[in-house]
Amino acid sequence: MADFNVLMYWIAFLYGLMFGSFFNVCIFRIPKGLSIVSPKSHCLQCGFTIPWFLNVPILSYLFLHGKCAGCKSRISWVYPGVELLTGLLAFAIFWHFSSLDFWDWMIRSVIYFVFFGSLLIASFIDLRYLIIPDRFTIGGTFTGVLISTIYPALHAFGTWQEGFVYSSVSAFICYAVLGSIRILGSYAYGREAMGYGDVKLMGALGAFLGWKLGLLSVFFAAVLGSVFGIAQMLISKKHLRTEIPFGPYLALGALSSIFFGKYVFLWYSQFLIFY
Repeated sequence: MADFNVLMYWIAFLYGLMFGSFFNVCIFRIPKGLSIVSPKSHCLQCGFTIPWFLNVPILSYLFLHGKCAGCKSRISWVYPGVELLTGLLAFAIFWHFSSLDFWDWMIRSVIYFVFFGSLLIASFIDLRYLIIPDRFTIGGTFTGVLISTIYPALHAFGTWQEGFVYSSVSAFICYAVLGSIRILGSYAYGREAMGYGDVKLMGALGAFLGWKLGLLSVFFAAVLGSVFGIAQMLISKKHLRTEIPFGPYLALGALSSIFFGKYVFLWYSQFLIFY
């Protein structure tokens, strides 16, 4: 059984690499309003259409020494980076849920890979353009509620009604909490404290993760954002008021909640026992 699990991890990793190649297309084209289906992948400098045998994740980049096969212009390291991150993400998710029954393992792993894959795309778009498209926020919220209704076991419920209500209420709670923080922060600082896209993204986190893990994601995101934000300002000499995308930190916070949330709750619960 252990050998089978390890095989599944590596299969997930390889599929993740392939999806990572597609994610690169989404990251580049979605903010520009371009089709993610056509035209085929091509060099942005010379228009060279990339054949399938030169579009193998990571290996093609290494084989071509990071240069276009047509015009020899430099290919950004971000492309193989996204592919590797997606592969590692798939590996980690399938490993994390491997203790469950087979079908529950498969279903949960696929659901969360799609969810966190979407967050990965949204994060890189936010880093580059300081926006999070509605298809990842509003669309993600509706998708999370729909999946929770079809598969209520995602939130440990047995009926579709319970899954629908819990996911919907969780989405609203997470949206309302971060929305309130945004309003209070904007009032305190006299300027917009965070983008509205971040608030809408919280609705999607709540719909997929539930309100407990959703709110814990905000805590993780705030800690990570503070650490990396201060480090970035010190290294790049940016001003304190420089706009920093919060979406990637929410995504990292959500991933941290999935992997470490139960340990945080177990640790915290010891302080709620009254003698």
